[in-house]
Amino acid sequence: MHRFRSLALLLVALVIVAFPLVAVVDVPGERWVKQRVGVNVDGCGPIVHRGDGSAWRDEADTPTLRDGPSSAVIDGKIYLVGGIRSWSQDYAIANSVDTVESFDVATRRWEKLPPLPRPLNHVNLAAAGGALYALGGTTDEFRRDVATGDSWRYDPAERRWESLPPMPTARGAAGIAVHGDDIIVAGGRARGVALDTVERYDTRTERWRKLSPMRARRDHAAMASHGGYAYVLAGRKEDEVSMRVFERYDVAKDRWEDMPPSPEPKAGFHLINTPAGLVAAGGENLSRWTLYGGVYAFDPDRRRWNELPAMDEPKHGYAAEYADGRLYVFGGSRCSGFLPTRSSASLAVG
Repeated sequence: MHRFRSLALLLVALVIVAFPLVAVVDVPGERWVKQRVGVNVDGCGPIVHRGDGSAWRDEADTPTLRDGPSSAVIDGKIYLVGGIRSWSQDYAIANSVDTVESFDVATRRWEKLPPLPRPLNHVNLAAAGGALYALGGTTDEFRRDVATGDSWRYDPAERRWESLPPMPTARGAAGIAVHGDDIIVAGGRARGVALDTVERYDTRTERWRKLSPMRARRDHAAMASHGGYAYVLAGRKEDEVSMRVFERYDVAKDRWEDMPPSPEPKAGFHLINTPAGLVAAGGENLSRWTLYGGVYAFDPDRRRWNELPAMDEPKHGYAAEYADGRLYVFGGSRCSGFLPTRSSASLAVG
């Protein structure tokens, strides 16, 4: 009996000591198992879908750690502009960066370029006519959603920024797409309000024109052009609730129509035009504290979604572009909320 009691006390002691250790230290294989069953090992909430490491290729880390950079591609180089370096303790102030870097798809190397004229995050960035266009964005007063309409053009050959006429509607985190010589900006956020406003910038005349509003107000949505249409996918409302709404804009008719909804309600991701269709990867649903790793391609002709290999490292707030047969994803946050990473990866897209 005495031996049994001693053994029982020993087991209790081991449990008391070991349980706290297991809670804070990963036992062998624990982290891998947690990731595969959808547990965010960084304590930021659940993860929905994660790749098995067989399809995505690791790329060179981004030189700068930042969340929410904007991106565009010109002649085989992917440009990253602005973003958030850190936050104040109460998350009222975002410490933005003016950093501009380019990734050469051929050499797989990074280069630092002349900075944005002012630090901004969630810049509405596009490439047209061989130049970069930064059209507005969000300032450091993030909680108040103070946006700017200040706009600039960057000439890669001369390596300099020049001022442009400001956006009529100051905003950040908008959808943006290029149609010919024009840039279409849809939705976004300003002063705590998600917008349905749509405006078109003519890069030749440097003039703005207002278009028909979207059917759904939203910010952090994804946007891409295909054929004679501009597509806007998902995004979120003022209450941080993500949406599945998918609609497209007929450029010739100045009219919106509904499309099959997003496979997941999410925001903070990209919609990229590729040979496989309009590809949407990752994203988050902040109201549910959920991070997504699923990758889907929308076929505009058949109007249906097809599933592609999920991201090995699910994230949102990243930069993404298609170049030379691959979809590239740079940086972003690996947590629903703010947990930036410099890691980058690419997926072959047929």
